[in-house]
Amino acid sequence: MDENNGNFPPGYSWSASPLGAAVGVAAIKYLKEHNLVEQCAKRGDYLKGEMEKLMKTHPTIGDVRGKGLMIGIELVKDKATRECFAIEAKYSTQVTDECLNQNMLIESSSGCNKGQSGDMLMLAPAFVITEKEIDKIVERLDNVLKIVEKKNGF
Repeated sequence: MDENNGNFPPGYSWSASPLGAAVGVAAIKYLKEHNLVEQCAKRGDYLKGEMEKLMKTHPTIGDVRGKGLMIGIELVKDKATRECFAIEAKYSTQVTDECLNQNMLIESSSGCNKGQSGDMLMLAPAFVITEKEIDKIVERLDNVLKIVEKKNGF
């Protein structure tokens, strides 16, 4: 390369890879042929609706929001005032731990309110999820919240 003034810019192992390009094309084709984007929107509406029903029965669900299959669940100490749990309560961690006991992995976070307080859960299942599988997620989360709420005096 030095003798011929060549340049070898290092890149990623998949850069300009025909196999990688073929996989990308196949994935887009599959998305289109199976209407996965439209299904994602439909199933997302279903999931959000089921979570909004759950919000009515749980004192610690302050809000449910999202788009498509990405749904955020705000956890609060007081639903009327939307007061957050103190960060020391580690409320979302309690929920996550109980989810693991129920064979469920869930994304959670605390300190969502300027790093000082606030807890949330995030649901983002696969595009190919069925309504029956969504029902199972909602059922498990309902059970988890009942257990954690009871431990915290709700």
